[in-house]
Amino acid sequence: MSILLAYHGTDESNAALESAIELAQALGKSLVVLVARRESADDPRTVEGAEDKLWDRLECAAISFSVRHARADLQIGDDILAAAHELKPSMVVIGLRGRAHGSSLGMGVNAAKVLLEAPVPVLTVTSH
Repeated sequence: MSILLAYHGTDESNAALESAIELAQALGKSLVVLVARRESADDPRTVEGAEDKLWDRLECAAISFSVRHARADLQIGDDILAAAHELKPSMVVIGLRGRAHGSSLGMGVNAAKVLLEAPVPVLTVTSH
């Protein structure tokens, strides 16, 4: 079994990456990283920028890993759930960015969807 990580290149997903690497090492599991795409044309994050950060960190990790790219035809929450059903990981790790306004759960729609619908435990990590 593996650990599935959703990665965006944000502070929150970098914190989730660190937690996922630590868990994979401690549990002797592999890591599958799902790299999210840009949310819109004016989103300053790029897939390439996120992957640069990701590869820099993974090259130093003493774990086996694979990297996948999010599908363009799915919202990231749906893609994480699809990957979780396909791969059957032991857990999903996501970076969580709290919101002062928005959903009643105080988080984004995609994070809430993953937390409520994932077929395996979900570990959420914040950057603070």
